This record gives sequence, structure tokens and C-alpha cells, in this order.
Amino acid sequence: MTSTSENKYPQIYQRYILLDAIGAGGMGQVFRAVTMDEINRVVVVKKTFEHLRSNSSYVKMFRDEIKVLSLLNHPNIVHLYSYGSKAEFIEMEYVRGLSLNQILLTLEEKKEKIPIEIAVYIAHEAAKGLSYAHELRDDAKSLPLGIVHRDISPHNLMISAKGSVKILDFGISKFTDQLNVTEFGVVKGKRHYIAPEQNRGETVNASADIYSLGAVLWRMLVGEPPFDADNQTEYRKIVVESEIKAPSIFNSQVPKTLDAVCQKALQYRPENRFKTMEEFQTELLAVSKEINRENSIVRKTSDWILANFKSQLVSEEDSLRTGLNTAASIAKSARETQDKTILISSSPLEPSPEKVLPKSLDLLKWKIPGLTVFLVFLIIAGFKFFGSEKDNQGNRTTSTTNEVKKENQIELSDLHLLVEQQFYEEALGKLAQIPITQRLDSWRQLVVRTVIGWLEKKAAGDNNSAFEEIKSLELKFPFILENADYSKLKSKIVLAWLDACATTDSNCLNTLLPVANADPNNADLAFELGKKATFHYFHYHALPFFKIALQRKNDKTYCHDDRLKSALSTGLTFSKDTEIRKLADDVTQLCR
Repeated sequence: MTSTSENKYPQIYQRYILLDAIGAGGMGQVFRAVTMDEINRVVVVKKTFEHLRSNSSYVKMFRDEIKVLSLLNHPNIVHLYSYGSKAEFIEMEYVRGLSLNQILLTLEEKKEKIPIEIAVYIAHEAAKGLSYAHELRDDAKSLPLGIVHRDISPHNLMISAKGSVKILDFGISKFTDQLNVTEFGVVKGKRHYIAPEQNRGETVNASADIYSLGAVLWRMLVGEPPFDADNQTEYRKIVVESEIKAPSIFNSQVPKTLDAVCQKALQYRPENRFKTMEEFQTELLAVSKEINRENSIVRKTSDWILANFKSQLVSEEDSLRTGLNTAASIAKSARETQDKTILISSSPLEPSPEKVLPKSLDLLKWKIPGLTVFLVFLIIAGFKFFGSEKDNQGNRTTSTTNEVKKENQIELSDLHLLVEQQFYEEALGKLAQIPITQRLDSWRQLVVRTVIGWLEKKAAGDNNSAFEEIKSLELKFPFILENADYSKLKSKIVLAWLDACATTDSNCLNTLLPVANADPNNADLAFELGKKATFHYFHYHALPFFKIALQRKNDKTYCHDDRLKSALSTGLTFSKDTEIRKLADDVTQLCR
């Protein structure tokens, strides 16, 4: 995502620190941002324009559409995390990488094209995400939700540095179409990718996305759009009258099987295209297997991105790092200001200079405050007694307690609705704000349910971001550690994170030691982390985890595990480090 930062950023906006502006559209401006309480978690925030927020029909449409979009949970679709209740912003997943449009423009300058196998892979991954969205159904009625992207173009496909493909802006074009607003700097290129029926202003279905993805695939293979003209009228005429030529005419490396797939997706009449996006995806997969002899096309894509666009990626990361450093200072300053305000407002006033009183009045100086305190106590006790109600046995009960419980129930019912609609982050924020006096068992149960839902949703899209959430969630709600379902989910996320991290960096195991130590009930997690460390040949790093597991759970079956034995043998036989040998001795003693 390209930065268009100005000097006025970073700046505070609601609960975010906006790092820099990375784009603008018909709905508003787009920013890289972090939240005030999670300074290292980068997100994208879209701030909507003031004139749209004052449009009641827009606000209603925004809320209705966002509820549907929040259901999208797929690794090839950028995740929607949160949104403003007054339609003032949308918070989304940030992808560290480049848009397909940036990639194509850079290659055009070099007079180069995307390798065929990578172009097919990008189209296939986009088709996977679109197929999922098209087929998504209403759980209650089991009816298709009818989700259509409407704006598939190189601008709305992100390729991460790790080789993953993500679709941006689901539903955004529906907002802009219905409100007759224009995407700045994008519209001129849009006509090359939108389906003929959409260009004519007709109601569209999933077939329009098939055409658009076909046009994007053509652009990747040939280096230019399938059709072009100087104005909209001429363009419509060319689309109707022109034959869809085979991409191989312009690029001899394109196989005939890929020609056929691309031409079918670009048929003028929807009924002549692929019947479903899944069918399009299946054909792309078949071509990919035909032309790609290597097992890991994801790694190949990542290597190609890093080799050809390293300077752009480094520039983005440098810009991001600068923004994060400034944001950290802003957040620290904001916290200090808030703490200072609380301190000033809660501290007693400076005592006034002592006055010399006559002895008779000097005695009253001590008695009057004591009498005042006593009278206040009596008044409060009276209110407690007369403001209470009687139960069936004639005993008095405090009505305010019942009212608090009632108010709490009403609040929790609203939060249950948020959780049902999978607005987990918003629900967690509100749950954290409920006063300690109102945190009943029902509150704890809802917190556990919300935390599990939120982590499952994040892990489905990006396990790294799910892992990063764990620590802050456990600090806010430490009792979740007692829940067995949470412990299982946490173990799954942490072990997956370790698998991804340990292939390149042993230091990630040091990161996990505090995680294992913070969970006194989860000996199995510590043991599994030790096994994973040994699996990745970090035998010495495995020993602390095995020690934690055995200290927490005196389970001698741990000691019979081959990986524990391997770590012990390596530590005792080969290590000259006294600390490692001490760890190995400790584990040996625990196994006796």
C-alpha cells in the first residue's frame, strides 16, 4: 500500500493513531493506523466524508452492508475488524505488500510481464476468495446472501511479501454506485475491468465478477487491458463489436489451455461465461498444475516479489517504522497526560495557612468535623434502610442492587446481539467498560465466548495477528485462562505461530516463554511447545518448556516422549553452557 503521507501525520483520531494517508476514494480517505492500546498492531482505517455521514440513506445502507461484510472470513479476503456506529470509519486488515496495480505499473516501465505461473496463481487465489463470498449463505434460512464484489481490478488485489493474495473493498463499490460518487483516480481505469452489463447500469450478479477477474488475468498475461478506447461511448461499442483475442497472440508463453479459460471468462453475454466462480477457479487450478512443476508456488511468488520490488517494500517498511515510532511517543504522551489529569483531579487541595484561634474555638475545630462525619453516616444508613424493599419473608433488600443487575442484563443482551453478528472487537471493548461491580457470571461467560469467536475469526485470516491478540486479551480478562475451550484454541494458535516462525528464527521461542509461564493451567501447551522446538532442531530451547510442563503437571508420561529424551540427551552430552546443563539436570530430576 503506497503511502501519501503529509507532515500532519501521525495524529490521533478516536481510538486510533493515524500513521499516514495511503489513498482516497469516493467514500473518504484511507490511512495506515494503530490503536492506542495496541501500538504495534497495524490496521487500515477508512474515514468517510462528512457529507456522507449526514446522509441518512447512506448511514442505513452502510450499516446493512457492513453486517453482511463482517460475515466474510476467508484467507483471500481482507478482514473487516470494526466500524463506526455513525458510519464514520471502517477498520480493516493491513496487508504488508503491494497492490497488483503497483506491480503492473512497475513492470510496464521495465517492459516486463508477470511470469505466467504467478499470474495464474494470483487469479486462482482471487477466484477462491470470490467463490467463497458468492456461495456464502444465511445460517438461519440457508439462502445465498447474494454477495458480489462489483469492483475487481488490479487496484483491489493485494499481493503480500509472503506471496498471499488478498481482495480489498468488498461492497464498497455498491456504496459508491448507489450514491453516485466517484473513486478519485480509479474510475478512469475501472471501465477496462467491469462487465458490459455493469457498464450499461444493469443489475449485476456473480457473473460480473467472473468477467472482471478474466480482464485482470488478461492484463497480467498481455500487459494491457483486453479492450481500450478514448471515451466511455467508444469503449462500450468496442466491447460489443470486438472479438476476444487469445492472449497467446500477444504473449507466446501463454499455453492454449489458458487462452481458452481467459476467453471464456470474458464473454460478452453472462450466460456464455463460466456458470460459477468455483468453475472458473477449478479451470485455473488445472492450468496451474499443468504449467507449474514446483511444489510451492506461494514461496515462488514471495521470492519473485522480494527480488523485483524490494526497494518499494523497504521504502514502505521504513515509512511504517517511522510512523510507529512517532505513534509510540504520541500514545505515551497521551497516557501521561491522562494519568496527570487523574492525579490532579483526585489529589487534595493544598491546605490553607493555619490560623490562630482562641482556645474555646480551637476545641470546636476538632469536634465539628467529627460531628459532620457522624451525621453523614446516619443519613446514608437511613437511605439504605428506607430505600430498600421487603422480600417475601419481610426482610429488607436493596432495590438498587436489583436495578444494577437489571441494567446489566439489558446491556449484556445488547452485547449478545453484537457477538451473534460477529462484531467481536466492538463487543470486547464494551465488555471491558462494564464496571467491576456488575461483572457477574453471565458477563464472564460472554467474555469467554467473545474472546474465542474473535480469535477464531482472526486465526482464519492471519494466525500471526491472532497470536498477537492473546497477550492483551489475557491481561484484560485473566479468568479466560481457566476455560478449557480457550486453552485448546490458544494452543492451536500458538503452535501454528511457532511453526511459521521457527523455520527462520530461534528467538521466537524466547518470545513464547512468557506465554507459557503466564498460563498456569496449561501444562500440555508448554509440553507441546517443547516438542515443536525439538522438531525444529532447537533442542536447547526446548528444555525450559519441558521443565515448565513437568513442574505444573506431575505426568511421567511426558518423560517417555522421544523428543523430550532427544532434548535431554543433547543438553547433557553436547552443551558446555552451565545454564543449559542445569536445565537438563532439572528436567531429569523431575522425571525421576
